[in-house]
Amino acid sequence: MSRIERREPDFARLRQLVDDRVRAVSGQVDGSMTRARTGLGAHLWRLKSLDPLATLERGYAIVQRNGDVVSSVRTVRAGEQLGVRVRDGSFGVRVEGALSARRPRRKVTDPSLQPPLFAVPEVDLS
Repeated sequence: MSRIERREPDFARLRQLVDDRVRAVSGQVDGSMTRARTGLGAHLWRLKSLDPLATLERGYAIVQRNGDVVSSVRTVRAGEQLGVRVRDGSFGVRVEGALSARRPRRKVTDPSLQPPLFAVPEVDLS
């Protein structure tokens, strides 16, 4: 009988070992789920910021020609019919007059006239 009792496994110790491992794995799963939710939330915000309808909500308009977005004045001709979509609907427009793509002029400055960014005052040590 004593030989049988010596060979009997320690069920309390084994139960504790199983509980410890379940607790550790549960913590890892919870951490993984939290990281996944955070990453998903970041992707959703990124997608929302790229949504054209969100752009309209901020007060911008989308100009289209036959369903394609007009992205440059160089592609538009006088007399052409275009569609404009804004936050609360859309309307048609007709291009009037000549269009030109204006680029901002660069301000030409003489570098010698510009004061240094970090000026160190001169100190008379005499």
